[in-house]
Amino acid sequence: MKKVVISLCGSILVSSIIFATPVSTFPEAAIAAGTGNMAQQAALLPTARIESGSSFVSAGDSSVAKSSRPLFAQYFSDMSALPGFSLGAPSGMVPGWGTVFYGASMATSSSTNGGLDGGISLGMGYGNPFDLLGGSITLGLASVNPDEIGNEFGNAGYYSINTGHFFVDQQIGVSIGMNNFAGWLPTGAVGAPSYSVAATKIFGVPFHPIIASFGIGNGNYTDVRNSNTAEPYPFASGAIYITPQISYIIDYTSGITTTGFSIVPVYWVPVILNVGLYDLFNYIPNHTRPSISTGLSSAFTF
Repeated sequence: MKKVVISLCGSILVSSIIFATPVSTFPEAAIAAGTGNMAQQAALLPTARIESGSSFVSAGDSSVAKSSRPLFAQYFSDMSALPGFSLGAPSGMVPGWGTVFYGASMATSSSTNGGLDGGISLGMGYGNPFDLLGGSITLGLASVNPDEIGNEFGNAGYYSINTGHFFVDQQIGVSIGMNNFAGWLPTGAVGAPSYSVAATKIFGVPFHPIIASFGIGNGNYTDVRNSNTAEPYPFASGAIYITPQISYIIDYTSGITTTGFSIVPVYWVPVILNVGLYDLFNYIPNHTRPSISTGLSSAFTF
């Protein structure tokens, strides 16, 4: 596996993330934490729309004829999934009890050696972020490229957890997270966990809502050029919804700029596809070009 890899996958209902690990940490952490952090946001936004009456849902007649099943939705209220709003930065939004999710990702290396790698995550929500606190617990499996020697499927795994609250009137979510607090590696210990504090705000612009996140974290969120992973570093992301099925995202995490699109190909199918360019300005040492990343994820409520 290359010294730096990234994970990008879509997450149903709410978000997507490209996650990069600093060169001073295990690259597997990027896969596990990145995929999981994306997927764990899966349940929040539709619930927020329903429970708060958020202006994120466009006004007007949303009763598209279900019998005709058109490929494209006219209104946000028709969507069974929503495109993502982050490509690296943790979100202030968290799911709650009654949600299970998964994600899978694949990315090219941005070094001259090329190559592919990816990750898979599984998780579930707990609590209720509207009444008090909610959150999720995620298991990430790293290094799923079968062609890479020494990185057999399932030989590295990480657990992550977060908790947070959603303020309905203000349309703001806040959360704290701990990535990679337990797990396994071929060499034994997984190392110190990464901590983050994040806030996310929904701006209900008619037909083109905007969602912005910002916060601070250490470990995997530290500047990739800083060998001291205990030092905290800021992150931020912003997204504009071009249509109910497409969002454009720009992200700044670990000193790395990422941009891309999150897409729900079919509005009634709860699957999100993400495509992005990671390390747009070749900030990571020894990286000569941006990585191309893709991924899928989904979530279900019960």
